[in-house]
Amino acid sequence: MSQADQDKWDKRFASKPMTAPGTPGFIAVMLGQLPTGRVLDLACGDGAAALALAGVNGNQVTAADVSPEALARLGRFAGEAGVVVNLLPLDVDCETALEALAASQSYELIVICHFKPSPELLNQLLGMLEVGGQLVLSTFNLEHHRQNGFPKRFCLAPEAFLPAPAGIDCALHQSVERDGRFMDDYLFVKKAC
Repeated sequence: MSQADQDKWDKRFASKPMTAPGTPGFIAVMLGQLPTGRVLDLACGDGAAALALAGVNGNQVTAADVSPEALARLGRFAGEAGVVVNLLPLDVDCETALEALAASQSYELIVICHFKPSPELLNQLLGMLEVGGQLVLSTFNLEHHRQNGFPKRFCLAPEAFLPAPAGIDCALHQSVERDGRFMDDYLFVKKAC
């Protein structure tokens, strides 16, 4: 991601009202069924998923985003909510930063909401899961582009991540509409070797 991209996201988050974001739909539905422990919210923005997950007993949440402005907002919202979230500045396009993250920690749960990972990034993240760990992905699909004019390059093609890679079960895949947003939801589980 370029400095221009970071500046764009900083500007977008700086212009938003200081109101904590609501929990993403798929996270809200799955919240009671997700594993607890070490959690990574990747491309977290100002913390819609991280705030909900930090409120679950036993979770140690790390929220990673390229935008310092988004992370500052999340830090404020977490303080107001009385939850702890570890804030991690991270450019997902920086391979060495991701390798360092993978080498330093594994996770019981990784969540990605409203961000389209590349297949390579998704595989790298799946490799960061503990055995039995889960990766939850919920992002825009091509119907969202057709219905709402959202940029096509940020939308998932049908069954984009199926079949799941070796060693991973896709426990759930669905295409849904939530409040005018057309989403693809995935739930991946890392199997024992």
